[in-house]
Amino acid sequence: MEKQLTFMQALLIGVALLIFSFWLFFFLWDLILTEILDIFGFFIIIFLMISIVLAAAPSAVDVLNIPYAFKKDPKYSCYQILLLVLSLTSCWFILFV
Repeated sequence: MEKQLTFMQALLIGVALLIFSFWLFFFLWDLILTEILDIFGFFIIIFLMISIVLAAAPSAVDVLNIPYAFKKDPKYSCYQILLLVLSLTSCWFILFV
């Protein structure tokens, strides 16, 4: 029996590559700005950064699964969104207030 994805699972699958690529790109950017690199290392890092930018987009299937998962069970999807908002708000208050 094949289990369908929930809204949160589809959302995380859809944006996981963007989140990881964003983190890796700025890690390499920080490496360029703070380290003394030789010319070969500099161009390797630039090549990696360009590759990350060109490959960071999620696939169309991953993006289309997000609204499909929401339409499949809208009540549970709204519940998951509520929990996400509450957890982000509580983390914000714990860290910054």
